[in-house]
Amino acid sequence: YTQCPIMTVVVEWGIAAARDRLKDYPGAGRVQHVTMDLSEGYRSLVKALFPNASITADKFHVLRLTEIYPWFRM
Repeated sequence: YTQCPIMTVVVEWGIAAARDRLKDYPGAGRVQHVTMDLSEGYRSLVKALFPNASITADKFHVLRLTEIYPWFRM
């Protein structure tokens, strides 16, 4: 595991707002890692805008899923 610098943080809510913020991101093809919640809409957006990036679930959302769905802890 290596740490990479945080290049941008999107705080707007909604896929359209995130798309507007990220669509012209410089060097999108060089982005290697994206950490995010795993909603399908955002996953699709990240795959479209950053085709070479691996997607990692952020800790907050994973822990939140274990609170909402106890069976998710297995």
